[in-house]
Amino acid sequence: MNERAVLAIIAIIVLGAAAISSTESIPIEFKTVFYGVGMGILLIIGLISFFQFIKRGREKRMEEKKLMKEKKQNKKNMKKSAR
Repeated sequence: MNERAVLAIIAIIVLGAAAISSTESIPIEFKTVFYGVGMGILLIIGLISFFQFIKRGREKRMEEKKLMKEKKQNKKNMKKSAR
């Protein structure tokens, strides 16, 4: 996800929640729905970010394993060619 878009969404939800909670003329049902939707959106953004973090870590580890494997293979090839 685009970082700017995520930050804009989070800012809108937080500022909207502050504005709604301070407004007394809005019915409690609307406030409850707004808070529920806002929390749901923040939860979804958090889960997506968490899974992307895990995926990046897994990809990085796979690349490191691949490099180590290639390094070992190169060492073996160097030893064979030296003989």
